[in-house]
Amino acid sequence: MSGQSGVSGNVADHLRPKVFIPAAEWAAAEITLPPGSEVTGKFRLDLFPHVLEPLQAFDDPRVKSITLQWGSRCGKTVFMQACLAKTAACDPHPMALADADEKSVKRVIKRLWRTLERIPVLADQVPPRRLQASDRLELRDCLIHGAWSGSPTTAADYAAYVVCLNELDKMSKRVSEEADFAFLMEERAKGFRGSKILRVSTPSVKAESRIEAARLKGDNRRRLVPCPHCNHWQTLRTGNGQSPGGLRWEK
Repeated sequence: MSGQSGVSGNVADHLRPKVFIPAAEWAAAEITLPPGSEVTGKFRLDLFPHVLEPLQAFDDPRVKSITLQWGSRCGKTVFMQACLAKTAACDPHPMALADADEKSVKRVIKRLWRTLERIPVLADQVPPRRLQASDRLELRDCLIHGAWSGSPTTAADYAAYVVCLNELDKMSKRVSEEADFAFLMEERAKGFRGSKILRVSTPSVKAESRIEAARLKGDNRRRLVPCPHCNHWQTLRTGNGQSPGGLRWEK
């Protein structure tokens, strides 16, 4: 008895080994940032060189969580968008994007829709704008949940391969570990091997900041800032490298 057997093209695409592409390389090649971003146009690491190492950490399977304690307008949201988009394109899994309130979640999701529309490998998965949900992103191959502090139901009953906690210091404070929104969101990642938790925020009050506490639990790396005179990127420190850092201008 003879015959032929095989698998469909879609099944073969999922079974075929994937070629690894570094997140920074993929983002620079594929992402065009929409209006409203820190910088519009192509994703440019020369303007945000401090994003390179976090993207490399995102690629590293040994890194389980990434905590960025950065100031405003330094590319925190762009970093998260790059990680979510790269995962959706290259290794689709359910993911989650959380923020301090519903309005903030919907604002970031709207920007992410506009980013995905401009990525050639994802554009055909993006529904028409009239069908785009404001609180989640439903693509053909994956779903990105939206969740916000003060709404425990948005942080329950699903698993997420990548969990993004945007503006952690603005989220509601802990009442108990079970009721803490950030804790509930991080629990979403337990269902996947190799999952990632991304925490980003501008810090609030010293010694009370949640992003500071999370950052100090890690390897606590210092990042680069631009010189106010020449725009060269350098570590923020004083001359001896030990005293508290700062900026000094000529009178």
